[in-house]
Amino acid sequence: GCMLERTLKNLGEKHIEDLVNLPVMHDPNKLAAMNILSEVTSSVFIGLPHMFLPLICKQVDLSISYGNTAESAFSYATFGAILCRITNDIEKGYQFGKLAIALMKKMGAPEMEAKVYHVVSTYINHLKEPIDRTLELSMTGYQSAMETGDFEFGGYNMYTYNKHSLLSGRGLKTTQKEMSDFGAVIKRMKQETAYHFNEIYHQAAMNLMGKSSDPTLLSGDAYDEHEMLPIHRQANDHLAIIYYGFCKLMLCTLFGRNAQALEYSDLVEKESISLPGTPMAYSLYHYFDSLARLSEWGDCDEMKRDAHMKRVMENQEKLKFWADHAPSNYLQKYHLVEAEICRALGRHDEAII
Repeated sequence: GCMLERTLKNLGEKHIEDLVNLPVMHDPNKLAAMNILSEVTSSVFIGLPHMFLPLICKQVDLSISYGNTAESAFSYATFGAILCRITNDIEKGYQFGKLAIALMKKMGAPEMEAKVYHVVSTYINHLKEPIDRTLELSMTGYQSAMETGDFEFGGYNMYTYNKHSLLSGRGLKTTQKEMSDFGAVIKRMKQETAYHFNEIYHQAAMNLMGKSSDPTLLSGDAYDEHEMLPIHRQANDHLAIIYYGFCKLMLCTLFGRNAQALEYSDLVEKESISLPGTPMAYSLYHYFDSLARLSEWGDCDEMKRDAHMKRVMENQEKLKFWADHAPSNYLQKYHLVEAEICRALGRHDEAII
C-alpha cells in the first residue's frame, strides 16, 4: 500500500497519459536495472507474489525519474494490473494499460508487444471492456511473440485467449478444439507453466462437453488433477492452483455438488490472498461461490443460512462494483445472483422480475 502511494506520488502533477512523453532513459546502470527487473517479472508474479509489488513500483519509479525504456511499457501495464487489484482503482489501472500500449508503439518495441498485450488482456481489460475484445489483444500478442521469439509470453497469450473464450460463453466445440490445437503449440514451445494453465481450462471444457467419467473431476485426456496438483504445489505455482480451484468450483456448482464447490471456493480464496492481479477467474469465483451457497440454502440450518447470506452479500458488493465498470461481463451475473437470493428467500415474484 505505502509503496503504491509513494509511486503514485512520484507522478506529481503529471497525467498518466503524459508519461508517454517522458524523455528516453540513457543512464546505463538504470537501463541494466530495468532490463533485469523486467526479465524476472513473470517468475516473481507466479512463484513469489508478495515480492511483485516492490518489483513493479521500482520499475515505474525508475521510469518516472530517469526516462522511459521499452521495458517501461511492460512495467506500466503491470502497475495498472496492480492498481485494479490492490486499490480497486479500475479507471486508473485501465489508463496505465492504455499508456503501456501507446508507449510500446511510440518506441517501436515489438519485443514488448506479447508482454504488454498479455497483461492488459488478462488482468485489466476484462474489468472495463467486453470480454470478446480481450481475445483480439491476446491473439495479437501471440502473433507478435511468434515473430520476436518470445515463446514464454506467446504461451501466456494463448492460454488467456482460450480461457476467455471459455468464460465468455463461446461455443464449446470451437473453444475445445482451439484449446487442443493451441495447447499442442504451447507444449512444442516447451512453455510448461502456460501449458498447465491451458490444460486446466481445456479439461474443464471437455468436462462441460460430457467427455469425462465424472464431470466434476479434472481428470481426462488434457489434465489429471491427482498427478498435477502436487506438481503445482511443489513449483509454488499459486496461479495454477487458483485456476484449478476455480474450475473445480465452477464444475461442482454447475453439476449440483454444492458442499464440494465451497471447499474449492475456500482454496481459491486462500491462494488469492497475495495475488497481485485480477484474472477473470478471481472475479468470477465470487459469482460461483454465491450460486453454490444459495443452491445449498434449502439444506441449511438458520445459523449456516446467515453465514451464507453474509458471504453472498459481500460477493454481490464486489460483483456490482465490477458490473459498474464492465457491465457486459458482469451485470447479468449480478442480476442472476439477485434472482437466486429472491428464490432462496421465497420471494418468487421478485425473482422473475
